[in-house]
Amino acid sequence: MAKIFGQLERAQLEVLAADPASPPQGLVYFNSATSRFRFYTGTVWKDLEGDLLTHTGASSGVHGITGAVVGTTDTQQLSGKSFAQSLLPEANGTRDLGTAVLTWKDAHLSGFIGMGEIATPSAPAANRYRLYFKTDGRPYYINSAGLERPVGAGGGGAGFQWTQIAGNAALEDQEFSARIFRFEAALGQELHASVQVPTSYAPGTQIQLVVAAYSPSSANTILLRAQSTLIRPGTDAFSSVANQRTSTNAALTNTVANQTRVFTMDLTDAAGLINGVAVQPGHVIKIRLFRDTDTDTAELRMIPNATDIRFG
Repeated sequence: MAKIFGQLERAQLEVLAADPASPPQGLVYFNSATSRFRFYTGTVWKDLEGDLLTHTGASSGVHGITGAVVGTTDTQQLSGKSFAQSLLPEANGTRDLGTAVLTWKDAHLSGFIGMGEIATPSAPAANRYRLYFKTDGRPYYINSAGLERPVGAGGGGAGFQWTQIAGNAALEDQEFSARIFRFEAALGQELHASVQVPTSYAPGTQIQLVVAAYSPSSANTILLRAQSTLIRPGTDAFSSVANQRTSTNAALTNTVANQTRVFTMDLTDAAGLINGVAVQPGHVIKIRLFRDTDTDTAELRMIPNATDIRFG
């Protein structure tokens, strides 16, 4: 057996086009067909840079690494590890994973993720979501129950305009450096508004009105409710009252004087219907806000700038 003592400045391994027959264990050569170094383990031939330097098929204790290195949920360095399917892009800058299911946990990305437009995908497994863009150019997500919703639907706040209708309107005032409307007990006072359903609304999902209010009382119940009227442009007259519903939210109980309370009112049912009619993007919903039967005798102060409309 040849031995080398001292410094080896230059060496050239044997160049072959195929694995030699009946080699001794530890034989190394350069394969001219694959342009790879090959070594013989005593039972099989392997690529030097492919099999010796990666952890393919290994589960623990590989090349000085302690603990499991694949197939676990612990935090691990990805350096020196191989995947069953590459995550790197092809020459065209993309990577199609096909039907592979790969899960990333606590990923940190720099830059952006490019997403193509697709049709609604199938529902994911339990407790997971899928985020995607549809052919209308808007982002959506779908949950494990198959419920699809647009991303970022919402509105209201200071831009929501309540209107006082002459004759029985709640009285506008200011208190605690804020604009309010006063609803007295048992007077049937009202406020009115209209809202157009945005193009991002996903039909079949509930629409809610959220209103904040408070009472100077520290006991008894308070209740604001909303009546919604559906107006379909091109179908209904704006004066139509054919499709209406009243919210089903319950009264709230005062526990602290002037405590801000939030009323969440269902303008549609859970399926996005008003009187059995499906609400669609572009429809108009007229809203009548009123104080319903409760036990508080004090004036209920509604905060108009704390109004929100939730679409889906």
